Amino acid sequence: MTSNTTTREGARGPWIQTYTGVAFDLLDPSPDMIVLEDIAHALSLLCRYTGHTSRFYSVAEHSLEVARFATECSHKQVAVPMAQWGLMHDAAEAYVGDVSAPLKSVLPKYKRIEREISGAVISRFGIELGDGAIQKVIKHIDRVMLVTEAKALMGPAPKDWGIGVEPLVGWEPRCLSPKEAKAEFLSMATEMFAGAL
Repeated sequence: MTSNTTTREGARGPWIQTYTGVAFDLLDPSPDMIVLEDIAHALSLLCRYTGHTSRFYSVAEHSLEVARFATECSHKQVAVPMAQWGLMHDAAEAYVGDVSAPLKSVLPKYKRIEREISGAVISRFGIELGDGAIQKVIKHIDRVMLVTEAKALMGPAPKDWGIGVEPLVGWEPRCLSPKEAKAEFLSMATEMFAGAL
């Protein structure tokens, strides 16, 4: 759905209607358009790897795994923002879908829109990212999970992924249902962002 008229929440440009009924402006996202339930709901229904998996595995479950891994491998002073960004690093996909990394690499306008939405998410939940070190660590964890999840859910790769990381040993996906993934995502986020909700 797109429109160029002002609607609920003030969207003026191309917009989508979210699960909770927000008119989300894709070109001018603002923190007040970001709703936790919209993120949890949409990510729980999006399958990783554009659906080319042996079992359903949601972006929400992936985000939960990144947040847990970030908590385990971070120092106490950065554990909270590391886990927060781990959980929300793909939150923009709730509004623009899960575009595969190879396709995203040739869509500069998409990447700019995704960055703007991520900025609104960071502002909405008050995530303190500091000098960029947290994003770098989460990006590394995300890449490790990319190859780990792919190995578990897609079998042997026909070519090298070319990202220079090895999969985790002994990790298995739970393959939560959308309802379960949404509930766990909301529970973790409610605990992490209690002051911002």
